[in-house]
Amino acid sequence: CGSMPGCSRRRCSMSSADTPIAHPASLTFPAGIIGLPELTRFEVHAVDDGPVVELVSLDDPAFGLLAVPGELARPGLEELLRELDLAAADESVLVVLSTHGDPPAVTANLVGPLVVAAGGVARQLVVEHPDLSLRAPLPAAGR
Repeated sequence: CGSMPGCSRRRCSMSSADTPIAHPASLTFPAGIIGLPELTRFEVHAVDDGPVVELVSLDDPAFGLLAVPGELARPGLEELLRELDLAAADESVLVVLSTHGDPPAVTANLVGPLVVAAGGVARQLVVEHPDLSLRAPLPAAGR
């Protein structure tokens, strides 16, 4: 998230009660990510053994994103995307985190989820749905 206003590649952590989520070691976005089609290859690094992962671009190592499993940011997100025929049952969903405001608050982009198939082939969606927000507050740890 180094190129997004108000966002840096600082580490982000959640409650130690959260369990790590398994993801492939790398992701390939054949069409790139929205607004940056040239960024197609990312390494995935767990942050502090928690649910947050850092996606570091192999095409531009100065660019990275922090993300969490979609279900942690909005319970029911994966099911909603399946109902809308935007994700398959065997695909997982990540949402990108960013910081905004003063004092800074971490939010999740539910409108632009990352859908990951087995093997690490991924795509970023744009979802127009009244229940999804570009800057959704994260649920409190332990809920």
